Amino acid sequence: ILREKLRFINCSTVLALGNIAMWATTDFPPSGIEQRRGSIVKCALDPKKKVICSIHPIYLYHAQSENKSNPASHWSPVLQFDVERAVDWSRKEGIPKINKSYTINPDIHQILNTFARLGGRAKSEGRLRLAFDVENHGPNLTVFGIAWSREAGICIPVMTLKGKNWTNTYSLEQELEIWRGMTRLARIKEIEWVMHNANHDRFHMAYYGVLFHKLYMDTMLSHNACYPVFPSGLHFVCSFYTERPYYKTDRKASIEGIKGHSLM
Repeated sequence: ILREKLRFINCSTVLALGNIAMWATTDFPPSGIEQRRGSIVKCALDPKKKVICSIHPIYLYHAQSENKSNPASHWSPVLQFDVERAVDWSRKEGIPKINKSYTINPDIHQILNTFARLGGRAKSEGRLRLAFDVENHGPNLTVFGIAWSREAGICIPVMTLKGKNWTNTYSLEQELEIWRGMTRLARIKEIEWVMHNANHDRFHMAYYGVLFHKLYMDTMLSHNACYPVFPSGLHFVCSFYTERPYYKTDRKASIEGIKGHSLM
């Protein structure tokens, strides 16, 4: 019935409010609207239309009356932002095209060549800004990623999930070379690093002797300073400043998702 109704509605964009509406119009499961809101995806019922997900207005009431740690003041402007995004995208054709060229299964030569190329570029240009992120499983660092543009980056899985166990991806000698190369890259004074929750990332890298010479920006702190009432998790910041759909569930689906997550 819903599919037939959508066919006769002359619109390009559907604003799905709440978990059930999101589930009915997309390929997302009927849960996780707080994380998936803001995503711009194809409509599962009508491929000519796109769907933008957001929280249900009744959630503002429940958030205010039942969950003091998650007050409605956080979500009212978020809902307003999503509605404005839906209005804006109703004037556009299609969905956002995400062009990306990520290296997520590099061998040791690709890793060391990338370190050398980025270091040489920084010194020749006088300044190079790189985005950096780590992923960890408990206390163990599993993956770290470096991006030098919106579309390009490398993801280095120092540990790989095999069955239920994490094992070293590279040999001991190769991993030593990786940490030496990363240490040299991090200390280049011409490189400016951008991180989200930099204290977390720098703490895990310091364990391996990697100390960053210059932190240009912590996007979590910068976002908090500009919009203190908004959530500050990476998934929200990504949905707020970019048009990438929600991606974190990919890490549960496959090891490729875990690797790709560190480049978001």
